[in-house]
Order: sequence, then C-alpha cells, then structure tokens
Amino acid sequence: MSTLPKKKVLIIGSVPPPHHGCNVFVQQLLNSSLQQRFDIVHLDTSDRRNLDNISKLDFTNVRLAITHVFRLIQICIKDRPALAHLALSQNTLGFLRDGLFLLALRWFSKARPVVHLHGSYFPQFYRSAPWLVRRFVDAILRRVSRGIVLGQALRPIFSPWLPDSRIEVVPNGSSLLPHLNGKFERNGRRELRVIYLGNLFKFKGVLDLIEAAAIALQKHPEVKFCFAGSWGYDPIHGESAESIRGQCEARVAATGKPDRFEFLGALTGRALQDYLVDGDIFAFPSTLEGMPLVILEAMAAGNPVISSRGVGVISEVVIDGECGILVEKSNPTALAKAIMALIEDADLRRRLGRNARRRFEQYYTTEKSLATLAGVFEKTLVDETE
Repeated sequence: MSTLPKKKVLIIGSVPPPHHGCNVFVQQLLNSSLQQRFDIVHLDTSDRRNLDNISKLDFTNVRLAITHVFRLIQICIKDRPALAHLALSQNTLGFLRDGLFLLALRWFSKARPVVHLHGSYFPQFYRSAPWLVRRFVDAILRRVSRGIVLGQALRPIFSPWLPDSRIEVVPNGSSLLPHLNGKFERNGRRELRVIYLGNLFKFKGVLDLIEAAAIALQKHPEVKFCFAGSWGYDPIHGESAESIRGQCEARVAATGKPDRFEFLGALTGRALQDYLVDGDIFAFPSTLEGMPLVILEAMAAGNPVISSRGVGVISEVVIDGECGILVEKSNPTALAKAIMALIEDADLRRRLGRNARRRFEQYYTTEKSLATLAGVFEKTLVDETE
C-alpha cells in the first residue's frame, strides 16, 4: 500500500543557547513527534552570543540576518516547503529581518506563512515604530496565512491585519515533568524557599521581588529567596546587564540580610528540575509577558505561583486562589503580602501546589501544545480560501 508523502514544513527560528522562551519552543518543535506528521526543515537563526545582543544593531547581527535570508532562499528553491512557521519578533530590527524572510517566502516559494507571537509586546512595538516601519508591518502581516497567539486575551493583537478565522490560539507547553518525591509531605526539613526562574531583566520584576523580600524578611527572617537565570540586556528598559545587576546587589545589601538571597545563574537539565522541586513558593512578578514557560515549569514541579494579574495570559494559566495568587504588577507591597500568606499557611501552600501540578498536566504539556500546533498546520495546508 502506498502512502502519501508528508508535507514539507519549514521552521524558522533560533535554538538554545542562550535560553529564552521563544527558542526553547523552537527546540521543542524540532525534537517532537511533528517529525512523524510533517517533513521538517529548519532554518537555524541562532546567535550564540549572550543575551546582551538582543535587538541591538551591530555588524554581527546584520551579517547573520543577510546570511539567513540567503539561506532561506536556498531552502525555498531546493526543498519547496508547503508551509513556513516563523516566531515573530517584537522589535524594529527583528521585525525588519522577519519581514525579509516573509518576502523571500512569497517571492521564491509557494509556502503558506504562519507567524507565531510568543509574547504580548507587539502592540506597543507597533505604536512606537516609525511610520514607514508601521506601513511595512501592515503590508507583511496582511499576507500571512495564520497568526498564532498564546491565549484568548491576546487574539486582538492580530485583529488589525487578519480576520478572526485566521487567528489561532496555541498555548505554550513544557516537557518538564519532574518526580515530586514527597514534596507535599515534607515538613521543617530546612529553611523555606521562595524561588524565581527567568532571565534577570528589570521588566520581569526582579527588583520588585527583592523589595518584597525585604518586607517579608522583617517578619520571616528564616526564609531564603533564590534566583535562577542569566543577567542580560533589558530590551524594554534599555539597560545593560551590569546596570541591572548593580541595582539588584545594592537592594539586597540594603535589606541587611544578604545571606537570605542566592543568585545561582542559568540552570538546565536535572539541576533545573531539582531547583524547582526544592522550592516552596514560585514568585514571578513580571510586568510584560505572553505565557511564560517558567510558570509552566514551576507548576509542573508542584509550586504555588505568585505572579502578575493582567499581564499577557498569566491569568488564564494561573487561576487566582486555585493554583496561585495574582497581584497587581509593580507592587512590591502586594507581592510581599502574597508571599507571607503562603509562608504562614502550609496547608494552603501545598493545596495550591497540588492544583498547579494537576492543571499543568491537564492543559500545558508539550504534547498538548504541539498537537494543537499540528492542527493549525494541517488546517492551513488544506485551506483553499487563502
């Protein structure tokens, strides 16, 4: 019996290192069961330098962009993909490069482009961009086949360019599913740990968490506050890694309890799993997100999550009072109050943690995310109205 050949799908994007949510997702795509449903080709746009190079204009970035555009043209001519998936940038330089990718797809192939937004900053980028860049965005996005967002609250981002029928929701997923090894039964084995995971950017609320820790430590001096992640250039505030690190160190010193803080750097693999499972409370007070993978990883490890209300689709993931506590963003006092509520109520802490794990297993595994994405690909490939 003969079988129909698999449709060729081009994945455009970078892979770790360094680690951030978008390239982790691309890596998941490439290592997934999608290989069994589609013939996957990858255009690797990785820049192996550290996070300080995000959204900066320098010779290396320009050289890489030109190289990747020409490599894409070669793929279009040689492999003739039927569909192309692109993780869309949310800054001027990144979008100009992505726009060139999409133009090359249009001119040198018949691939149907699917753009995937891994965040919620795009409207701010569009409003602040020069007039000519906005017209370029308009021209590019009106010609894509599908736009993908991370949750229902983000669907309006693509509304100026795409009809509702061509806007899809694909929640993020994580493959981290550690064994909890009696996490919910342990009592008094060591100091309680409030943990943070993510790149140490100002917009992710690192300074707010240190201020909240200073408040909480006045009443609970035995608690440890742990931070895992890399220092890097903050593209939202335009601040260097050195500046942000200096501000954090100064605020830690000002608490008078520097021994209650620990900065561990980037963690991966088993070290990351152990860090999350050994945590008691996960705090991530970011002010600008889509659907943070780190929250899903914390939920997978059975941690109650304290995060920001009204930021991205965090409120769709973390159900307030069920698997975590949501507070107003940029409010260290409210953040400290939520942290202390969980410090002081072990039963509540464990109940929210168990619920977080169950919610992760039900909705946010990598398998569920990629199955949804595969459905979008298949719908796009057979849609004759495009």
